[in-house]
Amino acid sequence: MLDLGGFVAATYMRGIDHVNVATSALAQIDAAIGGKTAINTPRGKNLIGAFHHPRAVVLDEAALAELPRIERLNGLAEAVKHAVIRDAALFDALEAWPGDDALLPGPLLHRCVAIKAEVVAADASDAGLRNMLNYGHTVAHAIEGATHGGMAHGHAVAVGMVVEARLAEAEGGFPSADRARLERLLERLGLPTTPPCSFEAAAPFFLSDKKNEAGEIRCAIPAAIGQSLPTSGRFTRAVSRAALQRAWGPP
Repeated sequence: MLDLGGFVAATYMRGIDHVNVATSALAQIDAAIGGKTAINTPRGKNLIGAFHHPRAVVLDEAALAELPRIERLNGLAEAVKHAVIRDAALFDALEAWPGDDALLPGPLLHRCVAIKAEVVAADASDAGLRNMLNYGHTVAHAIEGATHGGMAHGHAVAVGMVVEARLAEAEGGFPSADRARLERLLERLGLPTTPPCSFEAAAPFFLSDKKNEAGEIRCAIPAAIGQSLPTSGRFTRAVSRAALQRAWGPP
């Protein structure tokens, strides 16, 4: 709803002010921060949208305790993403956290918010550094399309991170030990690590991903846990369909 509300605010009367009030874990950790607004189409996610930053973002942390577990897990996937791309100490803290109720402790939530805000402040229009926030999302959006929204976004991101970590391991030198740590953490938190559909079912949705350029599929590939490095000045890189299929594994 934040995306839809922001998109309406961006287009009504050529743009009006709005405030994001985030009451879900996914919104507080990621979606409410950054000014990306969009709506989905049958061809893919977030294909129609605008950059329209809110005047303020309000996080209602008390609301998180009332969320169903699946909604808490959706947010945890984005927290893990922030740790992988930007903060090895946060990843260590997530590994040490028991996570029994899937309710992220305040200090870890606040660090996630700070990471997203830091990246957006450095690249508000998604022209460079901000691309790293797409880690796991090329695969996640294809899964959501192939399952017709049957897999929740955070769960799809968890799977996407694993597939793209395998891709990074094969194509970019991502350490195999880091990929194994990622899988263990996601599994312990109760998040999925294997695609719910075949690669063939997801493949058409890669072709309409908004990050594509000149017909190339692009993924944000981290260098190691806590570190994203540019390739030729970019924080996404072109990947082949064959490489993605190898990383996908069996359904």
